[in-house]
Amino acid sequence: MITIAEIAEKCQVSKMTVSRALSEKHADKVSIDVRDRILTVAKELNYRRSKLADAFNTGRTHLIGFIGSPVRHFEGAVFSGVQSYLCPRGYETLFLHWSEDLKSGDRLLEGLVDRRAEGTMLFHNSAKSDYEYLVDLQKHGMPVVVIDRDVNVRGVSYVGPDNVMAATQGTRHLLELGHKDIYFVCRTEDAPFSSVKYRYSGYSRLMSEYGLEPKPMVVIPSEALFPNGHSQWFADFLRNSKATGIFANNDVTASYFLMAAHKYGFVIPRDFSVVGCGNLQVYIQALYPALTTVDLHAEEVGIKTSELLLDLVEEKYQDSKGSFNPRQVVLPTSLVVRKTTCPPK
Repeated sequence: MITIAEIAEKCQVSKMTVSRALSEKHADKVSIDVRDRILTVAKELNYRRSKLADAFNTGRTHLIGFIGSPVRHFEGAVFSGVQSYLCPRGYETLFLHWSEDLKSGDRLLEGLVDRRAEGTMLFHNSAKSDYEYLVDLQKHGMPVVVIDRDVNVRGVSYVGPDNVMAATQGTRHLLELGHKDIYFVCRTEDAPFSSVKYRYSGYSRLMSEYGLEPKPMVVIPSEALFPNGHSQWFADFLRNSKATGIFANNDVTASYFLMAAHKYGFVIPRDFSVVGCGNLQVYIQALYPALTTVDLHAEEVGIKTSELLLDLVEEKYQDSKGSFNPRQVVLPTSLVVRKTTCPPK
């Protein structure tokens, strides 16, 4: 591995001069000619700065923790946004696999502190866990931003889509098409999340504003879903309910309805109009007919989360007390009309 000493020897300058020339912060202390010569030699020798040494000298690691469940669907798109924002700014992401068993003192969490992560994002996958470990992380001077979930922990910041708006946009589209029997549908595993509760409240409120009785939330039992295949539950719902419009909590749920409708001889949107939520390309590109959905702008959520967290990190280093002020960022959503909705027949 090429060292600063080797570059200094080849350029006939001191190690301090090389260090300054290679530093964005102190490069102006070296003459342009000398700096250009040092940079040329460094490139020829394929020199790479030691991040460990930088961390020792500056106290900055440029490492961000991301505590999350398996990166898929909406979470995957959010994480793509995180990476697209952090990487060009010289930050690395330490991904930690979240589970309901995660708790204060966990070795996984201690790894964030041991590696001197400058901040942490959390995108968890359960509504049952104890999040007091977030308090411990903050006590170590680590700002925390939670994505699209309520955790009710003091000092934690939040970024997520406007879930009430999302459901309002999807439901309004069905109402304006003339549908009255509209059902809000989600999977069992999603039902406890705060995001689902906000979406259901948006659906309920708009139904009431139109003078219609909101339907109870329809929760699809786990055994009705793949890999077990479409169970009798879907057949019963599609044949016996009075629904003409379905607002699905996410595109995954909407995809089950489209596949089940096809299996049992129904035609979308003739028999049912279906609106999803997410606008996730992996589903949009695979489903037929093309899914009408609400775009949650997942990558933008990841970008805004990263932007907010880096702001909090900078505030921490500028404040002699190492404190930071939590805040919330709620992002607008937008309806994308495709081929799974039409007026009721």
